[in-house]
Amino acid sequence: MKFSLVLLVGLSLTASAQECRQATVTSQVKAGQAYSQQIGTKIEFRLAPLKKDWGWIVSVSPNGSHDDWTFPANLPLRTGESQVLGTGYGSTARDKLSYPHRIQFVITAADYRKYSERAYQTLESPRAEAAGEYISSMRQMPVGYITVQALDYDKSESPETVEWMRFKASFIVPKSFEGAPALSWSTVRCPVPQY
Repeated sequence: MKFSLVLLVGLSLTASAQECRQATVTSQVKAGQAYSQQIGTKIEFRLAPLKKDWGWIVSVSPNGSHDDWTFPANLPLRTGESQVLGTGYGSTARDKLSYPHRIQFVITAADYRKYSERAYQTLESPRAEAAGEYISSMRQMPVGYITVQALDYDKSESPETVEWMRFKASFIVPKSFEGAPALSWSTVRCPVPQY
């Protein structure tokens, strides 16, 4: 028992001490405007505008694709509320832009297919234990991380709407992820997954 505990702690420390790479961009986006930034070979970070100038929703997708690589890597699966930087799910845009959002994404097309299929099976399953099984499988999922933080935004109108946002987006990816060469990458410790 003692050996098992030491082994688990050792494995946990090793996993959290693994090296990743990080790059950061700062930009501005207006209400109703989409934004994209190349973060990997043919992979984009995107902000898509929400209706009624309510803010934006975060996604990571291959260039020219509507596949959202954040979908299978964030809970709750059905709503995608962790990816919303704006009004919805009982919060206003002003509420949501007041703190940083950390969003995970799968890092390969094969992982997107594998975990999306499992996610849809889980959502459709009548078995109560299906959700727990999916969460357990997520612990094996290699992921990248985006932290989006509003640096400033229009606060003059209704708290539900936002006319513009200046933001910082930080991307942390495993060393195996081929990052966009236009970004300045530095070595960092890999974050602990949010499961």
